[in-house]
Amino acid sequence: MCELDDFKVDDAVLTPSGRLAKIKKILSGASKKDAFDRIVCQYVGGGAKDLVTLQPHQLQLLNQGHSTATNVLSLR
Repeated sequence: MCELDDFKVDDAVLTPSGRLAKIKKILSGASKKDAFDRIVCQYVGGGAKDLVTLQPHQLQLLNQGHSTATNVLSLR
């Protein structure tokens, strides 16, 4: 399972729905109601507002050893 420190802006990730996304922003304990870390991701092939905010444990990091994901993101 990945921790918040494993993720960087522009990393390729796979969301729980199976969609490929690119990290846009990392929020560390950003909510006033809880202390959960969150990561804002933009879906590949989606528009500028096609975003999702998820907790790190919900994402699968693809950059490490997954050149296909990196190639897909570079087309964006």
